[in-house]
Amino acid sequence: SPPLFLGMSAWVISLLKRAKFVFNISDLWPETAEKLGIVGRGMALQACYALEAFLYRRASLVSGQTQGIVASISQRFPMTQTIWGPNGVDGRFYQDYSGNPYQGTDGDKKRFIYAGVIGHAQGLEVIIEAARLLGDSEEVQFVIVGDEPEREQLEESARDLGEKVSFLPPVSKSEVVGLVSTAYGYIVPLRKLDLFKGAIPSKIFDALALGVPILLGVDGEARELFIGEAKAGLYFEPENGAALAESIRRLLTSRTERDSMGQAGRDYVKSKFDRQLINQRFLQTLKRI
Repeated sequence: SPPLFLGMSAWVISLLKRAKFVFNISDLWPETAEKLGIVGRGMALQACYALEAFLYRRASLVSGQTQGIVASISQRFPMTQTIWGPNGVDGRFYQDYSGNPYQGTDGDKKRFIYAGVIGHAQGLEVIIEAARLLGDSEEVQFVIVGDEPEREQLEESARDLGEKVSFLPPVSKSEVVGLVSTAYGYIVPLRKLDLFKGAIPSKIFDALALGVPILLGVDGEARELFIGEAKAGLYFEPENGAALAESIRRLLTSRTERDSMGQAGRDYVKSKFDRQLINQRFLQTLKRI
């Protein structure tokens, strides 16, 4: 989940197969939809909350991709067994990765990249604001990779910035990795909502595994893990373009600090977020249910 309704299909199949029902939650629905204004209050929302409760109570195990998700479910449904099953990286892939820089990039620029969904929740206007504030810095270029649903509006707001902000269509996984490997810093923004204090955007992991420091506009759990504990980048206040611009200036002033953050991030995801380790923990839990 999401989609939340997928859980109902899985529960029915579990009955037919006489199997255990395990429910993985990557985002709390319908709470997220309600707080983003996607679903209004009313009977439909109440029905969704009822379905959520129905599924959690019948699951033999609920796995959540963030500690915040797990804590929320455990608090509301204390009889439900939960496990933290975060996203991570394929350590073997990055250990053998020799570099495949994305073709067509300008090697003279210090590139700050965002790659992913261009949607309402990401609040990518913060990048456009920062680009304007850094207009006098010719060495800085912003690259936004992705598509709908907010891309057209975002491109229009950045039109006056010319090549300062470049937009690329969605590309394959290998091309994304090659592009991110050329980044001086990787931008991870979300809107300033309490809801996102428990979020860990999955795009963080590939950048850190490549030794690229992150510029994190997400407060809460992600900040505690990747900035406070890992020292893998810089935090900026969500939706604050001036704060993002200041973080970029700091990275530009010290290549040594930038490289140190990149190495710290690489070491951190290798020791804490390697998928092999995550999968082993998950398998051991499955054997006990």
